[in-house]
Amino acid sequence: MVEEPFQSKDPDLIRAEDKLAKKLHKNCNPAGKELNLKKSAKIFYKMGLLYKKRSPDKISLLRSAALFNAAILRNPEKHYDKHDLKHLCQKVLKLAKAQNLDANLQQISNEIAELAQQMRVETRSQLSELKNIPYDVTEEECKEIERKKITDVKRIQDMVSNKYTELMKHISVKCLEVMGPSPCQFAVVGMGSLARREITPYSDFEHIMLLEEGVQYKSNYGDVLHYFRWFSVLFQIIIINLKETIIPSMAIPTLNDVTKENGDWFFDAFTPRGISFDGLMPYACKFPLGRSEKTKNKPWTNELIQPVSRMLKYLDSDEDLKNGYHIGDIVTRTCFVFGNLKLYQQFAGKVSEKLHDSNAFNHTLLIKQLNEDLKKFDAFDSLYGLFVASKFNVKRVLYRSTSLFIAALGRIHKIDETSSFAIIKKLNDLKIIDDKTAHMFSYATAVSCQVRLSVYMKQNSQDDYVGEEELYLVFQNNIYNEVISTAGEKSVVDYFIIAYNLQNAIRSMNWLRNEPLRIIFRPSTKFLMLHLLRLFDRIITEWEGSLKKKAFHPLDEEDLYIRYYVANAYCEKRKYYKSLLMLDALEKEEKVCDLSIFAEIKTDKTWCMLSVGRFQEALLYAQESKEKILALNIPQSAKYYRLSRLCHMRGTCKTMLLQFDEGISEFEESEKHLNDIDEWPRKSLRRAHCFRNIAFCHYRLSDYDKALLTIHISLEICEKQRLPVHDKCECYHLIGLSYYEQANYKKALTYFEIELTKRLPFVTEETQDSDEYIRRQVALIKELQKVYFNWSFPLINFLASLKYCMVDFNCPTSPSSGDCTDYQNWCFYLRYNVFQWQE
Repeated sequence: MVEEPFQSKDPDLIRAEDKLAKKLHKNCNPAGKELNLKKSAKIFYKMGLLYKKRSPDKISLLRSAALFNAAILRNPEKHYDKHDLKHLCQKVLKLAKAQNLDANLQQISNEIAELAQQMRVETRSQLSELKNIPYDVTEEECKEIERKKITDVKRIQDMVSNKYTELMKHISVKCLEVMGPSPCQFAVVGMGSLARREITPYSDFEHIMLLEEGVQYKSNYGDVLHYFRWFSVLFQIIIINLKETIIPSMAIPTLNDVTKENGDWFFDAFTPRGISFDGLMPYACKFPLGRSEKTKNKPWTNELIQPVSRMLKYLDSDEDLKNGYHIGDIVTRTCFVFGNLKLYQQFAGKVSEKLHDSNAFNHTLLIKQLNEDLKKFDAFDSLYGLFVASKFNVKRVLYRSTSLFIAALGRIHKIDETSSFAIIKKLNDLKIIDDKTAHMFSYATAVSCQVRLSVYMKQNSQDDYVGEEELYLVFQNNIYNEVISTAGEKSVVDYFIIAYNLQNAIRSMNWLRNEPLRIIFRPSTKFLMLHLLRLFDRIITEWEGSLKKKAFHPLDEEDLYIRYYVANAYCEKRKYYKSLLMLDALEKEEKVCDLSIFAEIKTDKTWCMLSVGRFQEALLYAQESKEKILALNIPQSAKYYRLSRLCHMRGTCKTMLLQFDEGISEFEESEKHLNDIDEWPRKSLRRAHCFRNIAFCHYRLSDYDKALLTIHISLEICEKQRLPVHDKCECYHLIGLSYYEQANYKKALTYFEIELTKRLPFVTEETQDSDEYIRRQVALIKELQKVYFNWSFPLINFLASLKYCMVDFNCPTSPSSGDCTDYQNWCFYLRYNVFQWQE
């Protein structure tokens, strides 16, 4: 029995909320972040009043509490917000028919906040004592340090899990005191990361509520449900009053409706995301009230306040809940928090029986979910996709890439234990994995927990992202460094090696049961992970160190791949001739007979030749590579990617040789191949480059109208896909050049100044005095020159000359008389070549 939510049909309330949402939208930037906190506080307060009027609907009351708290957090000086929140809490107590109507829910929240702060202080202190593992230790010393890290991280996670459980128990005790004696035996049961004992001091609380068996047949069952539903409301309001519940988790229809196009627009960047309930989004709702709001595509509800037998039915159900997770999976991993322990043990025992019953075990569903997770959390694809990202989601890319699969192994082999560490130990006891593999999995778990905890503690929030809002250049992406700093470079690299091998092993056996898991470690995997993490110096160090330790022998497949990564690392570090020497040696290796490898060798040599300015030779290698790629028996998407890359390099060579018409054809063909690729993280970036390069060729052909038309396409892609700032600046610069040639100096100056404004934050933090704006611009451009090796030289000449043309401004850096177009174009070529192939 699920209580249908109260839906207000009052048109005045609907219109009023819509009006307030529009006001909030105006007070936010395009990303949905607030511009003026006091304005948004007033809007949230008024929205809170509207949702309060929708009483007695429980979800509306929770939203009202969250909105009032959001208003108080943004403008604590307004006392009427606090008064209305207090009145709301009193109203909830009356609706709940609580025994203690004078209870102060806000005071209870204050007590919880103090306990939470103590937990966070202790966690931060213990994390600071963890030591990173250096490279210059022996293998035996390394293993000993790894074992200590496993022990220390497990101890920290146990401490946090115990203290977090005590917090939730404290809230439960207070709710019981407020509501009065319960009408039957019950148990508050934790799920998710708390059950896995991998929770953080900023995690949300996923839980269910068990009722004693048989209560559903009693005449007062309606009163029982009333009690526990309002018990849950009080519980959530106490948590919401901590002011760590972000507004999007409340799924307010006018702000964050994920079922409508552009309906999920508000981003709460101000509220610190911390201890909260699971949220009201359709894919969440892992709390006792469950899913109480239907959607068009998922017109059903569920409730997680159930007697034992009814909760157990969720283990077999594939229909009650399809919110993006399967409830039969989440209720298999639980822990006791508060209430009747025997009741919980009865439930846990029944769950274990079902897991061990081969007839009841839904192996097909588990394998289906496992295959979906292998695709969604693929370690290789995740790291590769970060190449053009400005932020790094540590939970998705790092934590889940092992924890999900260790948990899946536990279910496949019917292991009752819930934590990753315990599952690994049990897998080892059952001889599913050997001692070495068990150590590696435990170490990977320790590293992922350390990184996640460290990131949250540093940001004082459950913020899974590290990195910057905007990148300047792709190849200056430092988001990896922020993650590496939390656990050390060696540990992060080792983590991804283990994750990559774990996922590959599961792919090869995920349909098997009760068979050993075979992990195959290849020497090339380490270099692959270093390559994906862009640790090129480390690749070179590892390679050059290995040359001193072993004698030369004929290349095998592993050596071949390793040398690819090393040659690429030399190229990335601008050591092109070293790269070419390695590629030449690979090309001459008689045992290298793989056509795909030969194609890659030719392509890499094309890249190096282009980078050192040997454009005619690069074109020859590109043609040889194209012939081999066309002959390859590989997926079409992979073939189109390689052809697009080759066309792009050929187009650049043609441009550098002043063959602009041919360059346009090559870039157009490159863009055409890109459109044939289904998914590729760098697809948008490369398409933007293609259009920008076509525009540049049009510019050099003096067809400025076509140049402007094409460069605006590139700029649109950059803006829409939030590509690096440098790519946008290149577009602004070329637009400025085109307008300059058309003698439209006003527009040209506008775009040059936009370019400069966007570049400056990445060069200096010096503020600009409005009276000396132009002089400061020129000074900062000079600084830009020093930092970026004269790549922005044309800006000085054009900005200064334009100011000279438009106003009588005696700029000391204005160009001398005479035509300097060729020199400016040469500078543009230089910058073009360097940027284009260092990505």
